[in-house]
Amino acid sequence: MNDGTSGVLLLYFFRPTVQLPYIGGTEEGIHVEEDDKVYTDPKDAAEFVRATGVDALAIAIGTNHGQYKSKTEVNVPLLKKINEAVDVPLVIHGGTGVKEMDIHELINNGIRKFNVGTELLIAWTKTAKETFGETKVTKSLRHNIIPCNQAVKEIVKHKIGIFMVTIRLVADLDVLFERQKNGDLDPTRHLSHIVTSYKKGDHITDRSMADNLLTYGEFIERCTTRGYDTFELGSLYEVDVTDYSKVNYHKLLKDIRENLSIQ
Repeated sequence: MNDGTSGVLLLYFFRPTVQLPYIGGTEEGIHVEEDDKVYTDPKDAAEFVRATGVDALAIAIGTNHGQYKSKTEVNVPLLKKINEAVDVPLVIHGGTGVKEMDIHELINNGIRKFNVGTELLIAWTKTAKETFGETKVTKSLRHNIIPCNQAVKEIVKHKIGIFMVTIRLVADLDVLFERQKNGDLDPTRHLSHIVTSYKKGDHITDRSMADNLLTYGEFIERCTTRGYDTFELGSLYEVDVTDYSKVNYHKLLKDIRENLSIQ
């Protein structure tokens, strides 16, 4: 990395997510019979993490690769012991077979990633069979691929909704504009936000003279045309922040915790 006068190259090194030990099911042509799968031993997990320094650990607590026709019974007591034994994020492989009602409890006990590739693959392939089967040979392939990708998108959207909530802040736009303006004029706000050209060390004594301050019209257009009033993932909580002192933060946080089953 240099002094910033030329390009900067950033190199990121990621240590792998390791699966310990093999879980059941089939992945990449490798099949593990139900009777042969082994559950993760908490002591082995702790020693493995200590010895390797992995960033995350995929554990075997009852799930199976490729399971989609049924749901599995995950071993939550074992998960709790593993989570107490290690200090890295835990991962579920075979997440397609996990019951949605179990997801929050798994999160509360250390699971930070669910692999659901089978569910996405099946949705894409089923849709592909339908669209390709009905398509004339001269029709563009994109007309077949788009519905397949959309099917995957809907599943991903649903999964995200299980883990997330959307907090939509609404308010009187005139009040919001005054906050925006006051924020821009605050000397602690970086000058590059309100000028069209900035060089390190630039200074403006009177910030109201900056040449890139947001106008009222621009602010209203931004607020009303960017979809802020329609975007949502998961459960929606709409909070009026025209007057911050009237927001019941305690109730809001309590409702969110209950919704996400956060302990």
